[in-house]
Amino acid sequence: MIEVIPYEKKYIEDVPKLILPIQQNEFNISITLEDQPDLLEIPDFYQKGLGNFWVALYRSEVVGTISLIDIGNGLCALRKMFVKKEFRGSE
Repeated sequence: MIEVIPYEKKYIEDVPKLILPIQQNEFNISITLEDQPDLLEIPDFYQKGLGNFWVALYRSEVVGTISLIDIGNGLCALRKMFVKKEFRGSE
């Protein structure tokens, strides 16, 4: 069973390990962790106001992420929605 929980600091290494290969290998985007400092500052960047960052766990492994960033005026923007290939639905 997959469990979705708010991000905790203990996942600081697991989140980039999920996201970077998807960006770099599946989407062929030339991007690094240094290009995305928000991934190392999730509580300060996402978990404020109406925003939050969630991880999907399967047997304690991070297999997905999704976040909302507070953009003001009671609105949020969807960000960092990634799912490990083996856990996606059919094409």
